[in-house]
Amino acid sequence: MKDYKFRILYTSDVHGSLIPDNFSTMSKDQKGLSRLKTYIETINNDYLLLDNGDILQGSPLMNYWLANETHSITPTSQVMNHLGYHYSTLGNHDFNYGKRILDKYIKESNQEFLCCNVFYKNEYYCKPYAIKTLENGIKIGIIGAVTQAVPNWEKPNNITHFKFLDAFESIKAIVNEIRDKIDCLIVLYHGGIERDIKTGVPLGRKSSENEGYKIANELPIDILLTGHQHNETEGVINNTLVLQTTHSAYNFGEINITFENVNNQWNIKDKTGNIIKMNYESDILTEKMLEKLVDDTNKYLDQILVTTDGESLLIDNPFEARLNNHPLFKIVNEAQKWISGVSISAASLPNHIPGLKHLISMRDLESTFVYPNTLFVIEVTGKTLKMALEKAACYFALKDGIIVVDPLFVHPKVEHYNYDIYSGIDYIIDISLPPFNRLVSATYQGETINDNQFYQVVLNNYRAIGGGDYLMYRDQKIIKEINMTTAEIVIEYFKNHPHLLIEKENNPTIKH
Repeated sequence: MKDYKFRILYTSDVHGSLIPDNFSTMSKDQKGLSRLKTYIETINNDYLLLDNGDILQGSPLMNYWLANETHSITPTSQVMNHLGYHYSTLGNHDFNYGKRILDKYIKESNQEFLCCNVFYKNEYYCKPYAIKTLENGIKIGIIGAVTQAVPNWEKPNNITHFKFLDAFESIKAIVNEIRDKIDCLIVLYHGGIERDIKTGVPLGRKSSENEGYKIANELPIDILLTGHQHNETEGVINNTLVLQTTHSAYNFGEINITFENVNNQWNIKDKTGNIIKMNYESDILTEKMLEKLVDDTNKYLDQILVTTDGESLLIDNPFEARLNNHPLFKIVNEAQKWISGVSISAASLPNHIPGLKHLISMRDLESTFVYPNTLFVIEVTGKTLKMALEKAACYFALKDGIIVVDPLFVHPKVEHYNYDIYSGIDYIIDISLPPFNRLVSATYQGETINDNQFYQVVLNNYRAIGGGDYLMYRDQKIIKEINMTTAEIVIEYFKNHPHLLIEKENNPTIKH
């Protein structure tokens, strides 16, 4: 019997990039699922098309739909159905809008959803796995899973009655159940890789957020498709082929498998994997589907909100913005204090954002505040607050006497967003001192912050529940929740302060 060739295509961390439109620059980028559709049309042999989660969140198009058009079909479902996806798993950001939106996305999509470690009211929320039998009898198993760290970041109301079990152990249980029944086993894991593929050296902070290396190294699987970290990866771990795409559909993964039949038993003879750039024409039909939504989104984004004077709010370099107390941090902090009535605020910004022009439009805000975080006001002791300041100071390191970003914040995952700047307190940090011993002083209203005194702090929900390893904030008393996104809060602040003079706040003072 002849060898049989089979292909697998996969996407991950699409983050709403269904078409090439860059809503910040009003141009077309080399990205978007519409470009993948054109590539799919060239395929002649059998294939599976898989998605690895984090598709609902992350683009102005999806933000507009979520705010105004949820009575219509989910755009992600519409496009994925057009491309013909076969299987998907869930990503952590797919829970950002609660169960209603997630249910709608799943219901309106033709592909099967697989996730072996997420339970809802003690039952699997999705099927844990699927076995695809090809016409020649080859059986391909696909297991889905998401990082178990979702509760560390997600608003509790969005995941009520959900349970996120250990991803490795959940995958292991399914592998033990189905390995002997199939000829090829694929794990679709919305999580990252915690060790260097070649050396096995640990990457980043130790946590259970990313377990890709452990899954590939310890379980008898053939292919591991990962995501979450947005790091382009191609490699082999203990004979398991491992891939990871970047983000926003700038590329996709392709795996080519050759099966051979020996004594009426199909075996994998060869498997190769590549990450391929979206260097293909955009499918016109896909763009036509979304044409009205794109037009409506652009009209919404073109609204002018406010004119500013003074310091520029544009951002050229994410590290420099944090080192030099970029005035955009002050804008966020002032808006958060204004809407909450609280004197102490912590602000963070996404990794790579353009910032704002002096004539600020909705487009600028949507491009800058890309996450749907809401606000919490929490009550903490002075000791807890100072621990958080120390944690933020870990963002910096010294190299040859120069302040740089600590490597843990850029590899294996870029995490500039895990640095906070506080307003309402005055504090000095010294980077020449060891981590968690860098806070030289911290005062509130002229008085040294007292370890045993209680203070109210307004901050985003991600940070308030301990996201970014700010574990000192986990389980603190919640005074109130402000159910508005950062973008919405800044919009309201601008509407009430239509002519702003932008000034930089020289806080914290950073020494070395």
